[in-house]
Amino acid sequence: MGVPSVIVAYISPGEVASRFADSLAGLYRYDAAGARNIVGTISLRSGPRVAEARSQVVDAFGVHESDAEWLLMLDADMVFEPTLLEQLLEHADERLVPVLGGLCFAGVHGGKVYPTLYKLWNEDDGHVAIEPVDEYPPDALVKVGATGAACLLVHRSVYQALRRPGPPAGEAFDRRIHGFGTLANGAPNAFPWFSEGLTTSKGIPLGEDVSFCRKLMYLSIPIYVHTGIRLGHCKEWVLTADSHDDYTRERDRPANVLTAAMRVLRESGRFGPDDLAALERYVRPRYSLLGYQERPAPEPFLLPEPIPMPA
Repeated sequence: MGVPSVIVAYISPGEVASRFADSLAGLYRYDAAGARNIVGTISLRSGPRVAEARSQVVDAFGVHESDAEWLLMLDADMVFEPTLLEQLLEHADERLVPVLGGLCFAGVHGGKVYPTLYKLWNEDDGHVAIEPVDEYPPDALVKVGATGAACLLVHRSVYQALRRPGPPAGEAFDRRIHGFGTLANGAPNAFPWFSEGLTTSKGIPLGEDVSFCRKLMYLSIPIYVHTGIRLGHCKEWVLTADSHDDYTRERDRPANVLTAAMRVLRESGRFGPDDLAALERYVRPRYSLLGYQERPAPEPFLLPEPIPMPA
């Protein structure tokens, strides 16, 4: 069996984070001194139409003269170890693990940090539903419904399957023969891989990466993330697994304080049930501003064995 061949690709607004440039240089140096998996690079400038840029990357990958097996997409604001590609290839497999991501983190205003691991399913009304997975096993290969495209290694056969013609109008979708390469009227689909415009039933917009994962769901192509392959995300600070751990500790702290305080008040015997209920109604919303939330126990989202990609 030969050495796996990889094209590394990234898109940017015309400039990249300096830490990303350092990480990318380290990746190339490490590969050149060892396995020599990297056979080419695709770098495209992108504006706000990210789906179009990602689709152009896949188009370029499809006609690349090297005919490489794997495409590694990286966002230009990520930081990672020189061994990133080596680690990904240790777990990637054309049929068992054809789509593999590293553990990345995102953040929103207010300090929330979360891993880009999601459950994904279709509602009865046909809209997509998504749920973040906040707790994950360390250093494990986990199957997810969706993940981001900030670090995504995908086998060429996945893109080929997605580009198969779609069903004609009135014909049911058959994952064994259909893809997203044509519209119902037979016209070519400009976005068979990444696309914009996907929303939940509540009108919440979802990114082009979730759209990509949803299409994989229709084809029963599994998506994995290895939680031991960790990257940083350059924002005002670098979002890492440690950032997420710090956030969750601070998020849960108000809940612990409130629970302990209410227990002391109840045990004191100086307050009746109505007094305590009124106090809790007053205090709890104010703790919510600090991150308090009622969280159900996380449901398992791992499968014991990888699912083979359909032949």
